[in-house]
Amino acid sequence: MPFIENGSLNILFFGKKERIKICINLHRFLLDGECSVQMKFVFLYATIVHELEHLHLTRLLESKEGVNYREAVAALDQYCYRFWMSNGIYDLLTPRRRKTKKRYDSSPTEIQCNLVGMRRAYEMLSEGLSQDCKAKVEKMLDGLTLMSENQEIRFYREDLESSLFLTTIGYVRLLSRRKRTAEHFPVLEVLSDKTGGLISLDEIIRRANGAVDKEFYEEILLKCFIYFEANWGKIFERNTEVKKLVNKKADDYCRSAMCFLANEETVKIFLSEEIVDRNSAELVRNIQILKQQMKECGMQSTVGGVFSIN
Repeated sequence: MPFIENGSLNILFFGKKERIKICINLHRFLLDGECSVQMKFVFLYATIVHELEHLHLTRLLESKEGVNYREAVAALDQYCYRFWMSNGIYDLLTPRRRKTKKRYDSSPTEIQCNLVGMRRAYEMLSEGLSQDCKAKVEKMLDGLTLMSENQEIRFYREDLESSLFLTTIGYVRLLSRRKRTAEHFPVLEVLSDKTGGLISLDEIIRRANGAVDKEFYEEILLKCFIYFEANWGKIFERNTEVKKLVNKKADDYCRSAMCFLANEETVKIFLSEEIVDRNSAELVRNIQILKQQMKECGMQSTVGGVFSIN
């Protein structure tokens, strides 16, 4: 999609004042002979909103309520990437720019910004688009939404992938232990305690049953059920409501993941086959783990399973 590499956002500081500068490469849009005029307007509008979403994610780090799981993951990824770059660490991991393509394409930050940009462009311009353009944009939105809602892996180099959830937990641990960073980014408090460590599983369960950021903690609880070992049987014996909650979340996860698996070609419109295939493999693994965990904990599954063919 042309808008992905056609814009940039810069936040410049002059003492306590900040200046925000968004640059759009119109020349590339104008020279693109394969893109219709209508689609150029869509991509131009999407590019502007894409860059504004980067700014929104930066501001999100300063909030600790009303947190959305996908946005929080994207915001932490964005900050940590810039932190690494400013300290030269990322250059050691990826010494040449051509090595960063998979990292950029699979970044939850970029996927979030692409989704918001295309969604807003469609909302603003859809009434004036031809049926052909509408169909193209809708298909792109379908693919972006599928990836955003089901992303489980990301790349750091051409040959290095990682679990998105476990990486995010690593970010929280790293930043929470840096006192100055933690003071500036209250969002870290949603997963860390006063000592800079992660909050306990019991605390996650308590917050998932609370009124503040309930959906966020429900998502975290499900990820813990997938990735972390615990005596889940005993936990559910003590709290049947938590068992019902995790049962429903696990079913919803499997249903959404299987929708992704059935529509991989739509996601491959904007992501490479390798990234999509690796994400699919992680989804299959997670479905299998959930099915096994649910069986062991006496849960009822309403969604079919999957199996790997090597």
